[in-house]
Amino acid sequence: SAVVESSGTGIEVFPNPTRGEIQLTNVQADEVRVYDNMGRLVLQVQKPGASMDISNAPAGLYFLKITEGEQVYSARIVKE
Repeated sequence: SAVVESSGTGIEVFPNPTRGEIQLTNVQADEVRVYDNMGRLVLQVQKPGASMDISNAPAGLYFLKITEGEQVYSARIVKE
């Protein structure tokens, strides 16, 4: 299925920028994958619930792929 940009869906990923802990609202994610700006997978979390921790990742821009059932959403986040 196509990847949908989360900004038009009501899904929120915050705070952005973050120091590590991010909140996911309006989504029941089955899986979240975090990619760096080179497209490398840096973190994969099954059933993250309402929050997840990316504090072990270095500062930079990251792309999230949030899977909920058959739907996949994308979001960008900046790690300070």
